[in-house]
Amino acid sequence: LMRYAGNVDLRGGPAGSLGFALHPWARGHGVMAGAVRLALTWGFSDGGLESVTWLARVGNVASRRVAWATGFTFHGTLPRQLGPQLGRASLADAWLAVVVSGDELRPRTQWLTPAVLRGERVVLRPHTEADISRIVEACSDARSRHWLSTLPSPYTEKSARGYLDTMPVGESGGHRVAWCIADPKTDVLMANLSIFDLDGDDPNSGEIGFWTHPDARGRGMMTEAVGLAVDHALTPTSDGGLGLRRLQLLAAAGNAASAHVARRTGFTEVGRERQAELLGNGSYDDLLTFDILISDDRLGHTPGRT
Repeated sequence: LMRYAGNVDLRGGPAGSLGFALHPWARGHGVMAGAVRLALTWGFSDGGLESVTWLARVGNVASRRVAWATGFTFHGTLPRQLGPQLGRASLADAWLAVVVSGDELRPRTQWLTPAVLRGERVVLRPHTEADISRIVEACSDARSRHWLSTLPSPYTEKSARGYLDTMPVGESGGHRVAWCIADPKTDVLMANLSIFDLDGDDPNSGEIGFWTHPDARGRGMMTEAVGLAVDHALTPTSDGGLGLRRLQLLAAAGNAASAHVARRTGFTEVGRERQAELLGNGSYDDLLTFDILISDDRLGHTPGRT
């Protein structure tokens, strides 16, 4: 029995474009990736196409996942390219990707999905829309803004939504994964943590960064969260981790709280760059570098110890 699942269309040529839509009943089963792969194979072999462009509204993660699964290379964001959403007057920004004849129609990168990591004080989970107001509060806080001088000013709901939209970009590119650090009882956002620079010269190393909502400070939450994230990062991929051998953490010399977290979770201070960190008040501070290796003895630096 045949049942309608959706449609795929290739338009134009030899530089074509791709469009598709999927019925709700067929979602989540890889149906569209398989259909797009068939259409592209025909387009490049018999349809006279040399390249195909994909555009999707920023935030359309399901569509991005199809493009990722079928070998497209992502090329950033184009402003105001697609028709306005319901209730909005302006055109929407679009993600752009291209696949060309001869490309393998398979993923080019590993899509990094943030694993749920549970501790006594915190749960590390993917971000949701419900976190937006707490992100705005944390990134509008004077102390946060002092140490994170590049935050937008003012920090608005639009800023927070823009931040959330960067997450599938990093995850699909295999170079960044971010977590909401939530209260295990209320699921309210208490902090944010990310591991990034996973596409550098050494694919087995990365950097960890974080910020904390004022409500979470002084409660040991970040120490536990970083410990959980470090354990996950240094765990082999065969056991569900990121398979890294080294992580680094940077902190302004005057940021005693971040340095405390680094030391309590097993990082070693390995260097100092003089007057290298711009602060929120326009002054500069020395920048401390900490690192941790998979070979380090981390006994006594278990997640949750403060």
